[in-house]
Amino acid sequence: MRKVDVGASIEWIGAAFAAVRAHPAAFLVMGLIFTVIPLVPLLGGIVILLLGPALLAGMIYAAREADQGRTPKVGHLFQAFQDGDRIGSLIALCLPVFAALLLMIVVAMPIIIAIANSGQIDAQTLSDQAALAAALHPILSAMAGRLLLTLVLIVVIAFVAGMLTFLAAACIMLGRDPAFVAMRKSFAACARNFGAYLITVLLLGLGLGLLRIVLSQLLPEILAAVLTSTPYYALLGPLTYAAYRSIFGDDTSAPVNEAAPPPPPSSSHTLEA
Repeated sequence: MRKVDVGASIEWIGAAFAAVRAHPAAFLVMGLIFTVIPLVPLLGGIVILLLGPALLAGMIYAAREADQGRTPKVGHLFQAFQDGDRIGSLIALCLPVFAALLLMIVVAMPIIIAIANSGQIDAQTLSDQAALAAALHPILSAMAGRLLLTLVLIVVIAFVAGMLTFLAAACIMLGRDPAFVAMRKSFAACARNFGAYLITVLLLGLGLGLLRIVLSQLLPEILAAVLTSTPYYALLGPLTYAAYRSIFGDDTSAPVNEAAPPPPPSSSHTLEA
């Protein structure tokens, strides 16, 4: 595991843009599929939560194909499903996300209860954004310290979950690691290279947020969401691959499905011959 400079984050993002620019159709279509799945009512969010890591692993595989001079294909998005040994580990990567969501709810529960018990929020208030903001302002102002602590805890929880999963899909897909080994390696890599990880998260988050704000002013909300998330997800696979290769080294030259070479004959067979 390598220690990289903070500036490596710029290299990762640059490599991701280069991959998408070289193969826009494949990566943008994969990004669009990734974006559309959560929009499906009821089941979409659950599907992307459970299978999102497997789809990301497919995009990482496609990024490696592009990096090694082969042509990435939209079908690579589902590459992980062709290997039963990996799909279970990839699905297990949803566990940190589930745990993080539950912890965030627990942390935020005192504020939620305080708002509910204030008596100032009703169905009519919820339907009017201006009235809701006016009703929430004095409640939240009275608990500013608790609110700040809650926000800090939520950010910490999100970062821990992100560190556990950032490189885990690549560790499973390319490094052939089991789920919990992959999460441990991902967390250790992010902790050792926290500066590069932090800058990557901030740049992606800032870019995504600004693009969403601009598009929301010009387009319907659903279209703005699609046009924002599609390039984000298109970049995510190549970026993760670039970070994995930068930190763990170029040990992924053999295709994932390539069979291992047969072992040499044992000494007993040699003697018998």
